Amino acid sequence: LSREQLLCKNYEKLQREQEKIRRLNHDHKYVLQYLFECLEKNDYENISIYIQNQLGRYQTKKEIWTGLVCIDSPIENGREQAEKDNLNFCFDVDVTSLPIEEYDLFVILGTLLDNAFEASRQCETGTGYVNIKMKSAGDMLFIYLENNYFCEPRKLKNRLISTKGKEGHGYGLENVKEIVKKYEGTFNLDFGNGVFVVEIMFGGKV
Repeated sequence: LSREQLLCKNYEKLQREQEKIRRLNHDHKYVLQYLFECLEKNDYENISIYIQNQLGRYQTKKEIWTGLVCIDSPIENGREQAEKDNLNFCFDVDVTSLPIEEYDLFVILGTLLDNAFEASRQCETGTGYVNIKMKSAGDMLFIYLENNYFCEPRKLKNRLISTKGKEGHGYGLENVKEIVKKYEGTFNLDFGNGVFVVEIMFGGKV
């Protein structure tokens, strides 16, 4: 149920991302036609201006583009959330193939990032941070997520729960563990001194 709730929460943003992709694909042929005509006319100045404008737009927005909506959408949502809450959000993503289903990766990233932002949001204004790294190599995928926190996590029946005491809170990480187990991956969690770290590896050992 919590997986479905997470998907419903992000569904509208996911639709907007897909619509943006469709528009980009639709406009792509016109961009190529424009650049080709500039080349035929040896109009390198306009080609240079167009490319510089595009590069400037991406650098300003700090967008991520892997072509995988299950990665791009959660991280783009995280970037927007960080700007809204004055948090430092760093991401380093180099993924070319997935050893798991996109649906499952979407749930993993959505859950981890939601938890991380909730925790770092409680830190002193301007000090909260969330860092995520994702790397793929062959049939292996590595996910590393780190965030700071103010309220010390506590456990109830071997399950981490929020200090806010929300009913059902904490099942998100249990869902992530179940997904990792389904693919025979490894899941490591560590926290202390105000730093929370999750490491996940599919197809190898952390």
